Amino acid sequence: MMSAHLSNPPARALADAVSAVLDDISRHGGGEIATWSERIRLRRELGRLLDTDRRLLRDAGFDVTWAVHEIEKPFWRA
Repeated sequence: MMSAHLSNPPARALADAVSAVLDDISRHGGGEIATWSERIRLRRELGRLLDTDRRLLRDAGFDVTWAVHEIEKPFWRA
C-alpha cells in the first residue's frame, strides 16, 4: 500500500486511487495502457469534430449531447 502514513483524507484517497491503478496495471499488463491511450486519442478526435464541424458528427450518426458526454469521461472509463 502506498503512503500508509497519510492522515489527510483527500491525500489518502488519492494515494489509494494511485495504488489501485498501479495494481490494475500490474494485473492486466500493458494492454490496459494501450486501451487508455486509444480512448484518449478517440475522445480528442471527437472533441476536434465538435469544435470544427458538428455537421460531420451528425452526418456520421452521432448525437452532439452523447459526444459531449463521451468527451467528458475520464480515460479509464469505457
